Amino acid sequence: MKIVFLDFDGVLTTPATRFRFGDPSCVMALNRITTITDAKIVVSSTWRIEGLKAVKDSLKDWGVVGEVIGITPRLRDENATRGAEIKQWLIENPGVSRFVILDDDTDMGELREHLVKCNAEVGLTDTLVGFAIQKLL
Repeated sequence: MKIVFLDFDGVLTTPATRFRFGDPSCVMALNRITTITDAKIVVSSTWRIEGLKAVKDSLKDWGVVGEVIGITPRLRDENATRGAEIKQWLIENPGVSRFVILDDDTDMGELREHLVKCNAEVGLTDTLVGFAIQKLL
């Protein structure tokens, strides 16, 4: 199984959308990734605190077509990084063959090679789509 670990703010939501909803061009970019690679989505964004149903509803409302299969855990360690949360999800969910992390931050630790870093001002772009697809195929 292929996985896209998805941040929202700075990846799908941008200053143009006041970080409240998905920027249509960023959503289209994500849809290209999941359609071409058949990757599933795991939400790593802080929006996940609202719960799986809430993030699924938001993504559906924004036009995301990929299947959302989960959210990363919130680790109790106050110094836990996004990378540590993703690593924990991978440990708890064996069977992932390839994955990519779409984020505007770099706190991925040993998983950094899987990061496709977005510029928070513009979010997920066509150029970054190509990098993400390469990591998943």
